[in-house]
Amino acid sequence: MGSLLSNSILKPCDGFWNDPRWNTTEAKVGDPAIAHVAEAIFTPMVAFGKWGVFDLQGAIIRDATDYKGPQSEDLVQIPQMPCALGDVIDRGTSNVIFGGRINLYYGHFLFETLPRLWSIARHGLAGRKILVQAQWPMDQWFDRHFVQVFLSALGIERSDIIQCTQPEIYHDVEIPLPCLRQNAWVHSQATRDLFVKIGSRILEGIPERPVENPVYISKTKLPHKISGIINEIEIENILRAAGVDIVYPESMSLKDQLVLFRDRKTILGTVGSAFHSAGFAQSRARQVMVAHGARVNPNYGLLDIAFNSRTEYYYTDLIVEAGKTSDTGYALHCKDTRAVAESLLRLVA
Repeated sequence: MGSLLSNSILKPCDGFWNDPRWNTTEAKVGDPAIAHVAEAIFTPMVAFGKWGVFDLQGAIIRDATDYKGPQSEDLVQIPQMPCALGDVIDRGTSNVIFGGRINLYYGHFLFETLPRLWSIARHGLAGRKILVQAQWPMDQWFDRHFVQVFLSALGIERSDIIQCTQPEIYHDVEIPLPCLRQNAWVHSQATRDLFVKIGSRILEGIPERPVENPVYISKTKLPHKISGIINEIEIENILRAAGVDIVYPESMSLKDQLVLFRDRKTILGTVGSAFHSAGFAQSRARQVMVAHGARVNPNYGLLDIAFNSRTEYYYTDLIVEAGKTSDTGYALHCKDTRAVAESLLRLVA
């Protein structure tokens, strides 16, 4: 998990969360399956309510249901029909590919939306529409720049998308199973093909320019209060004074983020979804991350498996939990920012 260059302040993490009931980092053999159903009922997404994809008798179709963890824990839904079968309409729409559920938070989009699109990355839409479920109207999706960029890179335009807005029967539906399940497993080749297809389209025509100087990915300007160090700005300032470049992903284009992961030799930061972008760039950078504890969320391990990443995870007793944030996650406090910053500098010296 860590480098032999670690020190008494920053210690190599012990691995990933490893309770097999809830968390694994399993590498699946081969490609995910692709299911085909002659007819299915699709109902609109209602977060934490009753919705899903059902057969004509109203039973949930598991291949079209999202789960997390090795025990197939339901994600943001009660997998039950939300209405009577007699309320379902049938307009005869057919020959569609199921694109799953749209999540507009970057890291969740990568783990909960993209994984069903691996088949499209390989074979395209082949004249079909893509059918999706989302709790937000489509206009709101495309306000998130990364959604438009990722879908366009896969050859998916807005006119190709059908959003389920009422209980309806669709015919001749292809259902690719995910290539990646959070906290559980990864089909490495399918995941690589998906991420590389997207990344190569985004980076097309941009020459490589390797940069030796290390860069630190900061969370200090994030608009949402996710898990992070509340006094991270002090670490940032010490690193900047020592010559480390500082970047803020939320102020960069997606293209510039991928260029950073492709061209930089050493990338530092605290664990966060910005590091998931490394896969799109086929990054060979040394990635040095400070975790929130001695064990790391297995989602990082899953992408490490898929991309054979050069990642190192460290933790320190100097970073402690300080309570819930106003949005999601936990606020952390660093009791000695200089010690942590100087330890990072020694790691990359």
